[in-house]
Amino acid sequence: MIRYVHLDKNLTRQLRRLHQAGGRSKSAAEHAEAIIRQWLSGEIRRPKQSTRSTRFGETRIKNCFKYDLVEAYRLLAVIDEDHLIFLFVGSHSECDQWICHNIGWKPGVMKRRNEILPVRRTSMKPAAGEGQSEEGNEAEDYILREIDEQDLRIIFAGICRSRGNRGAGNP
Repeated sequence: MIRYVHLDKNLTRQLRRLHQAGGRSKSAAEHAEAIIRQWLSGEIRRPKQSTRSTRFGETRIKNCFKYDLVEAYRLLAVIDEDHLIFLFVGSHSECDQWICHNIGWKPGVMKRRNEILPVRRTSMKPAAGEGQSEEGNEAEDYILREIDEQDLRIIFAGICRSRGNRGAGNP
């Protein structure tokens, strides 16, 4: 499951350039931003979940996939464990050229220069009226984000051991 979305520094510039160009380019930028928002909101959880991903994906870069945008533009992304990295947006030929120049690209190399955004976890929210505000959920998610199953096993094993040392009659 994707927990973080990275926006490459160059992608941000490319989106700005497409907006400034207007017309079809602006429509492509807006479409790319809509896909990114869907990932951030948790609405999309797998690349093929969107109807706009390309049929054949991309084999020249490991774990890479492309989205078809309006007017033959493409949005290029890579999955690295629980991170989704949006790398490039441009025309079909620009995207192909970027891939040719970056064959064998490794995700870990560029993570530092990316804008990193957490993905909203929709399944963890309490039902309406359960007493916790939306802000409280975000703070709790932030704290719990780094706790994995192995950490929980260690914590609960320690709790069980300490209860066992108190004796059967003591709470």
